[in-house]
Amino acid sequence: MTQQQSIDKREGVGALVGFRQELHGCLFGWADAQFELCDAMLCAPGPVASVPRLSLDPVFRRSHGSLYKALALGSIDTDWLRRTLVGYRPAKWPLAFAVDASTWARCDAETSPERGFHYSASKHSAGQPIVAGWSFQWISQLDWAPDSWTAPLDAMRIKPCIDATTATIDQVKRVVVALPDDDEVPLFVFDAGYDPIALGAGLAETRAQVLVRISAKRVFHPDPTPRPGGAVGRPPATDPVSPWLRTPPPGPIPTPSSPPTIPATATCACRPGAGCTPSSTAGADGPEPTSHRSCAAR
Repeated sequence: MTQQQSIDKREGVGALVGFRQELHGCLFGWADAQFELCDAMLCAPGPVASVPRLSLDPVFRRSHGSLYKALALGSIDTDWLRRTLVGYRPAKWPLAFAVDASTWARCDAETSPERGFHYSASKHSAGQPIVAGWSFQWISQLDWAPDSWTAPLDAMRIKPCIDATTATIDQVKRVVVALPDDDEVPLFVFDAGYDPIALGAGLAETRAQVLVRISAKRVFHPDPTPRPGGAVGRPPATDPVSPWLRTPPPGPIPTPSSPPTIPATATCACRPGAGCTPSSTAGADGPEPTSHRSCAAR
């Protein structure tokens, strides 16, 4: 290990110790049990399917009942926690943040408070990607490295009684206020499903950039190439400079200068009227009627 690596290791350990001290300071009421519950979730060998089961993890050194008391009687200073997460975020990472929501399905918990119907990519209900549960929206800092590591900075529960777009704008503003005010403007990236117009208008006076992924159902066509000089009016449907217009099927296209040719012996069984014109030639004394009609315009 080189000297620089040794210095980096000591700085990393010192930052980790400082972060854990700040995290413990954010907890009130059964703080030790809450703190060890956080360690138990981090050390779980797989997805946490049951919170009471975390009391069996070796890092949770408290009794089984203290876990319930910590959840029922404990509290968290969310503003303090948010400042701690922002203060200990990776300093070398770019100011790029992902905003997305995930649903904790509570399909069978009919008495859960403020349970609503939210989007879920993994579970469906009656063939639709919607389940009953709780929706939590996260803001996490991203890195350019090709891995899945992120730095969560803020989390908020989207309740059914609030407007999701308004809550998202307020959440982004809270994170921007907590970030250091330097020359770099943070970039917030949103997945499809967010309203880009409403987000842009709501964050117009905020020091933030907004990038929203457009749904794949929308189709955008490229700009047409410049038309030759002197061309006026709307280009025809077959003009190659108009790729967004419908192109007729291949084949000769009739023009006013070349009307369709109809044999002189053609007859028509339809009654005279619109779309059916007499096939006669106008002479000096007026039109000369004939015994047949041609549907040239039909």
